[in-house]
Order: sequence, then structure tokens, then C-alpha cells
Amino acid sequence: MDEDTKFPRMLWDSEEELNGTLQEERVERLSLRRFFRTLSELRVRERSLMFGDFLLLSNSSSSSSSSSSLAFLRVWDQSERYVAAFNFAAAESAVLQLVDAALPPQAVVVLSTNSSALPGDSSVDLKELRLGPQQAALLRFPYIG
Repeated sequence: MDEDTKFPRMLWDSEEELNGTLQEERVERLSLRRFFRTLSELRVRERSLMFGDFLLLSNSSSSSSSSSSLAFLRVWDQSERYVAAFNFAAAESAVLQLVDAALPPQAVVVLSTNSSALPGDSSVDLKELRLGPQQAALLRFPYIG
């Protein structure tokens, strides 16, 4: 507890110098917070994210390697399509092989928790989508009638 307030002081609110490990954790938390805030803002504007049908593309978890990933597609009418992909593993990268009749070979990165690995507006191969540990990405592709 902070001495001057009744609310706990959160790591991401700290302005003081942090050691290397705490600094990395702070950067990760800020990245996730930014990702979900932006996703929430997009959801208000994009019909596929607001009203779209949900199609599970990949859901894997392995207790032996403690890896876990999830990917799903959101589609609505003739609006742009969105793929949300998550790697929940703390230490391992994941390669998602997203193949479905509803998917094109490539999609464009809308946002990512690691913009150096998956920069915005870059094109990615859905058959071999690489996500680092605890990385999330939102991808889009156009409706093709």
C-alpha cells in the first residue's frame, strides 16, 4: 500500500528506476495493456469485431512443454476479417499453422504486443505465424466475394 493513498501502487504506474527484471515486467504489462486498449477501441469501429461470427482456428496447450496458444477468426457480412492470435507460454515461442478455407495465405498486422517482431501494417504468412513468448497479434484481411 502507498502511504499517501489507500490504493496499491501498481508496477506500471511507477516513475522510479526499476531493476532489469522489474523493468522488463513493466514493459510487458504496458504492452499488453496497450494491446487490449487498442483492441477495445477497434471493436467499437469494426463490425467484424463487434458483431462477427467466431471461428476457432487453433487451440493448443501442452502440459509437458507448458506451451499454450489460441487463434480465432471474426467475420461479419462483407466487412474486413480479423484473426486474433495469442501465445500464452511464458518462455517458448509458438508457430501457428493457420489453414482454413476462410483464410487467405497472408494477412496484415493491425497490432501486436511486440511491434519489433510483428510491426504494424506488415504482411505475415498465416501458414507459419510466429509468436514470441506471451505475444498477441491482431491481423486483418479483406472480404473477397
